[in-house]
Amino acid sequence: MELQSLQKRIETARKKLHVLTERYNGQLSHPHVIRQSVRLDKLINEYNQFIKNSIEH
Repeated sequence: MELQSLQKRIETARKKLHVLTERYNGQLSHPHVIRQSVRLDKLINEYNQFIKNSIEH
């Protein structure tokens, strides 16, 4: 996966998390908010790994 695509997916996931947080009145423990937060975390971890691998090679 290329870096720009990953960055766009992160931004989309971040925006969706913000929308869900507003939809559920800031309830961070709502299952949909948690699920989206986990998705965003995974994308950020993937991004960090991509950067780390790029630096090492």
